[in-house]
Amino acid sequence: MNESFTEGDAKLEMEGKREGSEKLKGVRSGWETVEPSDPFQVLGETLGEYQVLSIIGVGGTAVVYKGVHIPTQRLVAMKVFPYSRLRYEWFSREATLLKTLQHPHIVGFQDFARDRGLFFIVMEYIGGGSLRDIIQKKIPLPYGRFLEIFLEAGSALIYAHENRILHLDMKPENILFTTRGSVKLADFGTSAAVWSASTSEEFLMGTPEYMAPEQLEGKLPGPRTDVYSLSVVMYEALVGSPPFTASNPVELMVKIKEREPQKPSALPEGYPVGLSTFVLRGLRKDPLLRPSSITEWLDELLELSPSPAPAESKSVQPLMREYQQRITRREIMRAEEEKWLSSSGNLYRSSRFPYAFPPPGKPTTFTHDFISSLPLIFDSRSHRFFGVTMSGELFALSENGKGLWKIPVGAPAGKGITQTPEGLILVPTLGGGLRFFSPDGEALQSLENGKWVAPSPLTHKNHLYFGAYDSTFYIYDYHKGHREKTVNTHGSIVSSPCFTPDNKIIFGSLDSRLYCISTEGEILWRKKLDAPLKDCPVAGESGAVYAVTQLGTFYSLNGKSGEIRWTLERQILFPPSLAYGEDFILMIKTGEMARVSRHSGIHWFLTLPGMPVAPPIVDYMGNIWAGLDGGLLLFISFEGEIVESLKTHTPISQLLPLGPGKVLVTSRTGSAFLFTHPSRETV
Repeated sequence: MNESFTEGDAKLEMEGKREGSEKLKGVRSGWETVEPSDPFQVLGETLGEYQVLSIIGVGGTAVVYKGVHIPTQRLVAMKVFPYSRLRYEWFSREATLLKTLQHPHIVGFQDFARDRGLFFIVMEYIGGGSLRDIIQKKIPLPYGRFLEIFLEAGSALIYAHENRILHLDMKPENILFTTRGSVKLADFGTSAAVWSASTSEEFLMGTPEYMAPEQLEGKLPGPRTDVYSLSVVMYEALVGSPPFTASNPVELMVKIKEREPQKPSALPEGYPVGLSTFVLRGLRKDPLLRPSSITEWLDELLELSPSPAPAESKSVQPLMREYQQRITRREIMRAEEEKWLSSSGNLYRSSRFPYAFPPPGKPTTFTHDFISSLPLIFDSRSHRFFGVTMSGELFALSENGKGLWKIPVGAPAGKGITQTPEGLILVPTLGGGLRFFSPDGEALQSLENGKWVAPSPLTHKNHLYFGAYDSTFYIYDYHKGHREKTVNTHGSIVSSPCFTPDNKIIFGSLDSRLYCISTEGEILWRKKLDAPLKDCPVAGESGAVYAVTQLGTFYSLNGKSGEIRWTLERQILFPPSLAYGEDFILMIKTGEMARVSRHSGIHWFLTLPGMPVAPPIVDYMGNIWAGLDGGLLLFISFEGEIVESLKTHTPISQLLPLGPGKVLVTSRTGSAFLFTHPSRETV
């Protein structure tokens, strides 16, 4: 196998296959497709270690053949393309992505090679047809099977998004089935690793009927782009055709960008009545009005789904458990973690920082199947960690990582839990409302309001303050168990609220407004921003309010009037991390970290050796911890110097300060690591 090439090779390959390339252009041009022929004349021939058997399909840039690996006699699929620099760069990138994506519902990568002037990607052969076959043949699907298909396809997309890879070409042809009926997601050729995107032209590639409006406009895509495309596929599975069709591309683009799709009607028997509305929500023109992720999309789908019939439950229920538990690459990653933990530490010291540190030593690690990558909280009174698993269970761990208890609570994955002043655990539930638990796991009381609660409610004295997706902010007296006040807003409340030093409450809504209310529920001011918030705003001791929107803009506002003092448009990734002196640590999409003062002064920029994957934290000693892709953990001084970098060999999801000298790192594999902070003594 040889994935590199020289200029001489390129010229020979270009000359040798120019004729084949021209034939390929004739097979599919624009919207006209003819019966597949063999443009490269390789049927029955051998390419490397593979014999070509038949044609599976022909695309605009490559031909997919069915083949066999001669040494093992294993059937394979081969995506073959003639050389050009653009094609080589694009398909080598696809091969690199496929190597990264090892998931039970993604077509497996096997090889990337070249022979006779042709390059080809070798993948596992999937022989059970595609969703396109089901739609074209009008095969009726029981709802259990329908749900199974989209859960499996969705779980593959969630895994890809966790690895910062978008699909960008979701369509029925790319949802394949094994001979046992399991879904395999195919064709990541149009995929874009979000952080490595360099030109907007890349995002124009795809299949027009399934492209989101932002793709057609050449804008930067995101997870909501795949939400749109998967919703188009579901729409077509229900109706028999995509929401928009046209006789030419220009007319189709106009319809997608300007017209509203018709609501699916006459759903098959046994399908939930809310499914039509659910599909249309995923097809909203404005990405911010769609579910924010495939995870949220599937959560909503499961919430409206009825219990499967007995004949279907055997296949669907295990799948729902698999989705909820997010089984991905845990075994592979845990093996890498164990190898790392058994080594001496892999520390890389910065020579620029004039301090000496004792080695941090081997971190304490604890791994449980029920630990998720969701945010944990730490109770300093009971010295316990609390969190919610992907399957909706509340769990507790001791300070050294021992599992204490785990109970099902029906909590939605991804929603934050919090604590009351008395130390009770407060959990938002799927059914709408909040449940209280003692640190020992005893269920105490519930507040049911039938509305989906936004993350992390606030508690003050004996009151709860939280927003909900019904555009209402609620104030409860949880000692008396009744609602005292509601505040109506102009959009669903999706951010966690925060307190100001003078006990005002700040929160954001989906209509891009920032609200300030009193503890009695009086609206003091509201301010329109450029987009909804990225989770929780921050209030400084000076009375100023700070927030980051989903467009990456940092806002500083007057806490008394809501007047915007200044903004910083830097494509900021996470909510602001408050440091000493009302300075902020910001992570920027270009791979930089910045320290910004409350007076808009930028103290420093630091180019990071990787892309940020979690909000940074400022520990109790004034030092900064940052998690990057590839499992890289950085320890940075407040002056912006990288002091230490540690390769953790695990995908970092959250950093949690636990007190002087302790930082917890959680992983997407279901592991957590407790690091001892280096002392900071001058030589």
